[in-house]
Amino acid sequence: QLAEIGVVISGPTNSIAPVDKALYALRDVTGTASSLPLIVSSIMSKKLAEGPDGLLLDVKTGDGAFLPDWDSGHKLAQAMLAAGVLAKKRMVVLMTDMSQPLGQAVGNWLEL
Repeated sequence: QLAEIGVVISGPTNSIAPVDKALYALRDVTGTASSLPLIVSSIMSKKLAEGPDGLLLDVKTGDGAFLPDWDSGHKLAQAMLAAGVLAKKRMVVLMTDMSQPLGQAVGNWLEL
């Protein structure tokens, strides 16, 4: 995908983040699934595992988002930005509102 179009869209796999599913299950049963440092480490470890030169992150807020309120989303965005900078990556972090469509149509397929 990277060689063909210049970007990669991926999720956790056994080769990219083999323990992520187990760690999330552990966070769930220990009541720490909403811990900001653990969320940041989970997200950023997968993104940084592939060795990118930089990252463009879109932190969603609003209805349907993992962190629906702006302040929580902003804290997440700042923490992921800091993690990327510490990893010496070029970083851009956007915050977008899931409460309404961003364009003329709706659906995950349109994000490609």
